[in-house]
Amino acid sequence: MSRFNNPKALTALDPLPGRSSPGETEASEPSSMGRKGGPDPAAPVAAAEEFPEAKPSPVHKACFVMLCLYLLSAYANDFSYRLLHAKAYISTVSIALLPILFAATGGAFRSVQGPFGKWYLAFGAWLAVCAPFSSWKGNTLSVLFEFYSKSFLLYFAICACVLRLRELKRLMFVLGIGAVVVVFTCFKYGRPGEGGRFAVPESVFSFFANANELALQLLLGMIVLLFYVLRKGFWLRAFSLCAIAISFYYLLRTGSRGGFLAAAVTSVAFFLLSKHKLRLVLLASAALPVVFLAVPSEARHRLFMIVGSQAEAATEADGATIASQRAREQMLRDSIRMTLTHPLFGAGPGDYAGANAKYLENLGLRAIWLETHNTYTQVSSESGIPGFIFFVSAIIACIRMNYRVYRQTSRIKGLEDYAAVSLCMLLSIIAFSVDAFFDQQAYTANLPILTGLSTATYLLARRALGAPPRIESADAFAAKDDPRNTVRNTLASAT
Repeated sequence: MSRFNNPKALTALDPLPGRSSPGETEASEPSSMGRKGGPDPAAPVAAAEEFPEAKPSPVHKACFVMLCLYLLSAYANDFSYRLLHAKAYISTVSIALLPILFAATGGAFRSVQGPFGKWYLAFGAWLAVCAPFSSWKGNTLSVLFEFYSKSFLLYFAICACVLRLRELKRLMFVLGIGAVVVVFTCFKYGRPGEGGRFAVPESVFSFFANANELALQLLLGMIVLLFYVLRKGFWLRAFSLCAIAISFYYLLRTGSRGGFLAAAVTSVAFFLLSKHKLRLVLLASAALPVVFLAVPSEARHRLFMIVGSQAEAATEADGATIASQRAREQMLRDSIRMTLTHPLFGAGPGDYAGANAKYLENLGLRAIWLETHNTYTQVSSESGIPGFIFFVSAIIACIRMNYRVYRQTSRIKGLEDYAAVSLCMLLSIIAFSVDAFFDQQAYTANLPILTGLSTATYLLARRALGAPPRIESADAFAAKDDPRNTVRNTLASAT
């Protein structure tokens, strides 16, 4: 098995100038290592001439442009409906051309070179295996078609198109534009809805109209904008910080307890990973009280009712909140029961609500057509325990992959962009994995986009660190007479 199948093995060659040739011994290498054998963080990284950046072909460039257009087309559709009362057909054209251009790039193999890709490919393949055994085959085929064509494909397209740091940063810029558009939409069209929860009604975008999904999009947008806080000049940093503060304000107004908890866990993770903990404490001490006080009291009260009982309900709104929480607890139990009664293939992708309603009818109870409101039990109840294992393993592999890329690149001068992107992707996956306990996100585009960027960063970081552009065999990496293994093993063991 290749070492790159192991998330622990983000291998790296010596990227520093003056390194020895393969024929020289380790003792003859120049002193570019610290006392503990690690790379000198202050030394700049020299471009490895034998592993230069890949040059995208015209097909790669066209595929990348189409990918960016598709990522922005959903926002265009929303504004087109509002302003022109008609659909903008950018999404239709781009999603039709994207698979063709992706196939023409010949880069499908890149997607499985990272630790995440094989698990996610196994998850996608297992969903197809479960389809013939679904309880409502027509609905399953519709769900899978939407998933494969509009979500699953994005992971592979990102890996195939992003061949240089330039494309990686441009894709982050596209996602940053999307984050700003979400904030503007909240400002222009958002208003409190049922129970005082903030959302954007009359939107063709489901996550604008749903308070819980809007909270997740705002949180992911905040993390993308964090990239510009970490890497850019004063004015762009100031703008990004303002957009992050406004996004957090709207997130709190949604009253989404899952989004709030995900934001809290992500903030703790960022604090632990940051090198400027004192600055973060001072900034949070000044900004958070202002943002919290600006949020309506009803939203604040709902957020802190994560744990409660019916006896604690002081108002009618409290009773509705606690009833909603208890309903979700019942849905969790029902989805676990569905998993245990269909352990191998599940009820079928997208078929949990129908299968659960039929089960309740057979018991003489009122049928309830509700989703699981939990991504993990959504996967386990609809694709069985194997699908659950593939999905969770993919998320864990992605978290570990991003963490190791961040740890290695953050120590070396010249790789700050890779460190910033990997940190943002690490925080995004953490936010997604926490919010997934409170919403169904298994078939949305969020995970493919985040993990596509993560894998692209992993592959580019390997090249920047001097690793071979192709996967080598285990025997090649096990060759003890290769002096480059010293740096590979040092950087791998450091994490």
